[in-house]
Amino acid sequence: MIRHEFSEALVDWVEDMLADTNLAVRHGDITIEGKPHKGCPQGGVLSPLLWCLVINDRLEDLRKEGFLVYGYPDDITISVRENLLDTLRDLMIDALKLVQSWCETKGLKVNPLNSNVIVFTRKNKPELVEPLKLGKREIAFTNSVKYVFRSLSRP
Repeated sequence: MIRHEFSEALVDWVEDMLADTNLAVRHGDITIEGKPHKGCPQGGVLSPLLWCLVINDRLEDLRKEGFLVYGYPDDITISVRENLLDTLRDLMIDALKLVQSWCETKGLKVNPLNSNVIVFTRKNKPELVEPLKLGKREIAFTNSVKYVFRSLSRP
Protein backbone atom coordinates (compact mmCIF):
# COMPACT_ATOMS: atom_id res chain seq x y z
CA MET A 1 0.00 0.00 0.00
CA ILE A 2 2.91 2.33 0.78
CA ARG A 3 4.44 1.70 -2.68
CA HIS A 4 1.11 2.71 -4.21
CA GLU A 5 1.01 5.89 -2.11
CA PHE A 6 -1.97 5.06 0.10
CA SER A 7 -2.33 7.42 3.04
CA GLU A 8 -0.43 6.44 6.17
CA ALA A 9 -3.66 6.43 8.19
CA LEU A 10 -5.26 3.90 5.82
CA VAL A 11 -2.16 1.70 5.84
CA ASP A 12 -2.14 1.74 9.66
CA TRP A 13 -5.87 0.94 9.80
CA VAL A 14 -5.56 -2.06 7.48
CA GLU A 15 -2.47 -3.30 9.31
CA ASP A 16 -4.28 -3.08 12.66
CA MET A 17 -7.35 -4.79 11.25
CA LEU A 18 -5.29 -7.72 9.93
CA ALA A 19 -2.95 -7.97 12.94
CA ASP A 20 -5.71 -7.87 15.55
CA THR A 21 -7.80 -10.64 14.02
CA ASN A 22 -8.73 -13.57 16.23
CA LEU A 23 -9.75 -16.94 14.86
CA ALA A 24 -11.91 -19.55 16.53
CA VAL A 25 -12.80 -22.98 15.18
CA ARG A 26 -15.54 -24.91 16.95
CA HIS A 27 -16.49 -28.51 16.43
CA GLY A 28 -18.85 -29.99 18.97
CA ASP A 29 -17.41 -29.30 22.41
CA ILE A 30 -13.94 -28.44 21.13
CA THR A 31 -12.84 -24.86 20.41
CA ILE A 32 -9.43 -23.88 19.07
CA GLU A 33 -8.46 -20.21 19.09
CA GLY A 34 -5.51 -18.39 17.59
CA LYS A 35 -4.22 -15.50 15.53
CA PRO A 36 -3.35 -15.77 11.84
CA HIS A 37 0.31 -15.13 11.06
CA LYS A 38 -0.25 -14.22 7.41
CA GLY A 39 -2.97 -13.67 4.84
CA CYS A 40 -6.27 -11.88 4.97
CA PRO A 41 -9.82 -13.06 5.62
CA GLN A 42 -11.40 -15.25 2.93
CA GLY A 43 -14.37 -13.33 1.59
CA GLY A 44 -13.36 -10.09 3.29
CA VAL A 45 -14.32 -6.93 1.43
CA LEU A 46 -10.70 -5.72 1.38
CA SER A 47 -9.24 -9.09 0.39
CA PRO A 48 -9.50 -8.58 -3.41
CA LEU A 49 -7.89 -5.13 -3.18
CA LEU A 50 -5.08 -6.41 -0.97
CA TRP A 51 -4.48 -9.36 -3.32
CA CYS A 52 -4.30 -7.00 -6.30
CA LEU A 53 -1.72 -4.88 -4.49
CA VAL A 54 0.36 -7.97 -3.72
CA ILE A 55 0.18 -9.63 -7.14
CA ASN A 56 0.40 -6.50 -9.30
CA ASP A 57 4.19 -6.19 -9.04
CA ARG A 58 4.65 -9.84 -10.07
CA LEU A 59 2.35 -9.39 -13.07
CA GLU A 60 4.30 -6.32 -14.15
CA ASP A 61 7.62 -8.18 -13.74
CA LEU A 62 6.34 -11.05 -15.91
CA ARG A 63 5.12 -8.58 -18.55
CA LYS A 64 8.52 -6.87 -18.59
CA GLU A 65 10.07 -10.29 -19.26
CA GLY A 66 7.83 -10.58 -22.34
CA PHE A 67 5.10 -12.85 -21.00
CA LEU A 68 1.44 -12.21 -21.70
CA VAL A 69 -0.20 -12.27 -18.26
CA TYR A 70 -3.81 -11.96 -17.12
CA GLY A 71 -4.89 -11.52 -13.51
CA TYR A 72 -8.16 -12.82 -12.10
CA PRO A 73 -9.46 -12.71 -8.52
CA ASP A 74 -6.82 -15.07 -6.93
CA ASP A 75 -5.63 -16.63 -10.21
CA ILE A 76 -3.23 -15.69 -12.98
CA THR A 77 -2.76 -16.92 -16.53
CA ILE A 78 0.62 -16.83 -18.21
CA SER A 79 0.62 -17.17 -22.00
CA VAL A 80 3.66 -17.94 -24.09
CA ARG A 81 3.70 -17.88 -27.89
CA GLU A 82 6.39 -19.63 -29.89
CA ASN A 83 6.65 -21.75 -33.02
CA LEU A 84 9.22 -24.22 -31.70
CA LEU A 85 8.04 -26.53 -28.93
CA ASP A 86 11.43 -26.72 -27.20
CA THR A 87 11.64 -22.93 -27.04
CA LEU A 88 8.01 -22.76 -25.89
CA ARG A 89 8.75 -25.18 -23.05
CA ASP A 90 11.92 -23.29 -22.04
CA LEU A 91 10.06 -19.97 -21.94
CA MET A 92 7.32 -21.45 -19.78
CA ILE A 93 9.90 -22.98 -17.45
CA ASP A 94 11.44 -19.52 -17.07
CA ALA A 95 8.03 -18.02 -16.25
CA LEU A 96 7.29 -20.72 -13.68
CA LYS A 97 10.69 -20.18 -12.04
CA LEU A 98 9.91 -16.46 -11.73
CA VAL A 99 6.56 -17.25 -10.13
CA GLN A 100 8.06 -19.85 -7.78
CA SER A 101 10.89 -17.58 -6.59
CA TRP A 102 8.47 -14.69 -6.04
CA CYS A 103 6.12 -16.92 -4.03
CA GLU A 104 9.00 -18.06 -1.85
CA THR A 105 9.95 -14.44 -1.06
CA LYS A 106 6.32 -13.67 -0.12
CA GLY A 107 5.73 -16.84 1.90
CA LEU A 108 3.09 -17.99 -0.61
CA LYS A 109 2.53 -21.31 -2.35
CA VAL A 110 0.93 -22.14 -5.67
CA ASN A 111 -0.99 -25.38 -5.75
CA PRO A 112 0.23 -27.29 -8.83
CA LEU A 113 -2.91 -29.44 -8.61
CA ASN A 114 -4.92 -26.30 -9.40
CA SER A 115 -2.61 -25.33 -12.26
CA ASN A 116 -2.89 -26.47 -15.86
CA VAL A 117 -0.99 -26.32 -19.13
CA ILE A 118 -2.70 -26.06 -22.50
CA VAL A 119 -0.82 -26.13 -25.78
CA PHE A 120 -2.71 -24.54 -28.66
CA THR A 121 -1.59 -25.68 -32.10
CA ARG A 122 -3.00 -26.25 -35.56
CA LYS A 123 -1.58 -29.75 -35.46
CA ASN A 124 -2.32 -32.59 -33.09
CA LYS A 125 -1.57 -31.87 -29.46
CA PRO A 126 2.18 -32.22 -29.09
CA GLU A 127 3.87 -33.85 -26.17
CA LEU A 128 6.45 -31.60 -24.58
CA VAL A 129 9.55 -33.69 -23.96
CA GLU A 130 9.64 -33.01 -20.23
CA PRO A 131 6.67 -32.09 -18.08
CA LEU A 132 6.42 -28.59 -16.68
CA LYS A 133 6.85 -28.32 -12.93
CA LEU A 134 5.99 -25.80 -10.28
CA GLY A 135 8.39 -26.41 -7.46
CA LYS A 136 8.85 -30.17 -7.47
CA ARG A 137 5.35 -31.08 -8.66
CA GLU A 138 4.27 -31.59 -12.24
CA ILE A 139 1.59 -29.42 -13.77
CA ALA A 140 -1.09 -31.38 -15.59
CA PHE A 141 -1.69 -30.98 -19.31
CA THR A 142 -5.34 -30.43 -20.17
CA ASN A 143 -7.56 -29.72 -23.15
CA SER A 144 -9.66 -27.02 -21.46
CA VAL A 145 -9.80 -24.71 -18.46
CA LYS A 146 -12.58 -22.77 -16.82
CA TYR A 147 -12.22 -19.24 -15.52
CA VAL A 148 -14.70 -17.94 -13.00
CA PHE A 149 -15.29 -14.24 -13.43
CA ARG A 150 -16.84 -12.49 -10.49
CA SER A 151 -18.72 -9.27 -10.94
CA LEU A 152 -17.98 -6.53 -8.43
CA SER A 153 -21.30 -4.82 -9.10
CA ARG A 154 -24.66 -5.97 -7.89
CA PRO A 155 -27.35 -6.90 -10.44
